[in-house]
Amino acid sequence: MKLETIAEILDEQRTELAALRTHKEQLHRQREALDRQIAALDHSISTLITGGTMEPEKSFDGFNEQYKHEVSARWGADAYETSNRWWRSKSGDEQSAFMEEVKIINQAWIEAGKNSVPADSVEAQELAARHVRWLQSTKGTPLDSGDPTQLKAYICNLGEMYVADPRFAKNYGGYAELVRDALQIFAERTIQLD
Repeated sequence: MKLETIAEILDEQRTELAALRTHKEQLHRQREALDRQIAALDHSISTLITGGTMEPEKSFDGFNEQYKHEVSARWGADAYETSNRWWRSKSGDEQSAFMEEVKIINQAWIEAGKNSVPADSVEAQELAARHVRWLQSTKGTPLDSGDPTQLKAYICNLGEMYVADPRFAKNYGGYAELVRDALQIFAERTIQLD
């Protein structure tokens, strides 16, 4: 049960029965999402065993739902809906290419870190530019706004999140601070505020 729900019960703004029913509905939605994720993993495992062709729409089904609340809380429900529509409009090949591009970018960051590339170097700044172009290829983010203040804040905040959130930090093989620093320098140098 969410802390907000418990607080409402304690403040007697919500009955225990209503809270329990709401919690039960939330658990059913979580179970449905888990069932979809398990089916997607079964598909991926089967495809790998048989040597078939991966179908990203099946392999990733149910996984982007797990971030719905987080994205909505951070950037608004419209951001999630726009991004979700954009993702679902892509063909399987387009989804695979998108995911492959981020793997290549992440590996390039790891190599830069292993080679002790400074965040303000030409190499790191070119990689930061590539990273931002990849981010801009998605829809539903503050990068769509065109507002320089939002763009700068978004890029810098993402860099901070890459360091602070282990789910993102692991993508950079221990070099998330390099990514953060390079993105911040890139934003400072390239995004002009009025």
